[in-house]
Amino acid sequence: MKKAILISLFLFFSLTLSAQQKVNVVLKSGKTVYGTLVNSLFEDFITVEYSPLDRENIPIENINSINFGDYQPTKLASIKDPTTFFHRQRGYFHATEFQLVIGQGSGGFGYSNVSLQTVNGFAFNPHLMVGLGTGLDKYGDFMFTPLYASVRGLVMERKTSPFYYLNAGWGFMWKPEDRQQDWVNIDYQDYGGGYHLQGGVGYQINMKGSALTLGMGYRLQKTSLSYSMSAWDWNGETETEIDEKRLLRRLVLSAGFTF
Repeated sequence: MKKAILISLFLFFSLTLSAQQKVNVVLKSGKTVYGTLVNSLFEDFITVEYSPLDRENIPIENINSINFGDYQPTKLASIKDPTTFFHRQRGYFHATEFQLVIGQGSGGFGYSNVSLQTVNGFAFNPHLMVGLGTGLDKYGDFMFTPLYASVRGLVMERKTSPFYYLNAGWGFMWKPEDRQQDWVNIDYQDYGGGYHLQGGVGYQINMKGSALTLGMGYRLQKTSLSYSMSAWDWNGETETEIDEKRLLRRLVLSAGFTF
């Protein structure tokens, strides 16, 4: 608090002497921004203008130091300039992933489906983000819309870093389509979703304003089905009523982006 007050007083007197000042601002995250300090001082942030169409409000609590005047970085500084990649700040976050879901069918053979999921929430810091997620999942002939709480975070604050995630919620099942074949018909009378769990790890590659994510995880999806199956053979037609409960287990490979 004392440091924020001193920075505010310093900025007030600096802005009083000149309408606009060239500055480089060093943030506590290690990021450095260069631009023009606009003649507007608010209660808890400053405004830095990078171009006539590009401004940023920087909270005073995130500032480590402010240097006035034109700044000419050395060749070494330009190579190690931390502004060249994305830093997670406290506040809103978004993540979207395209997933390859790999499992095993009832016949024992392997197959894969494509899934899309997105999460929106609040980042307390780069290591802890909490949000709500949803998406569209396909398991063979069955479709689900999951709704879940998600906890995730980075392991390190670097240009590339491992990350973790854990999702827990409920998967809502779409009505399956009845199947009609030459020798068997399946008529679904009832269907239901169930709990949805997924956890995994991955690697985040930070770019300038966002980041790419590559991950691997494991998913559990509970479901139940009631259907009648009519089959024909040499002895005629046979009809069977079936109640089925499934726990779908899947390996998930994902690629996406976050900001």
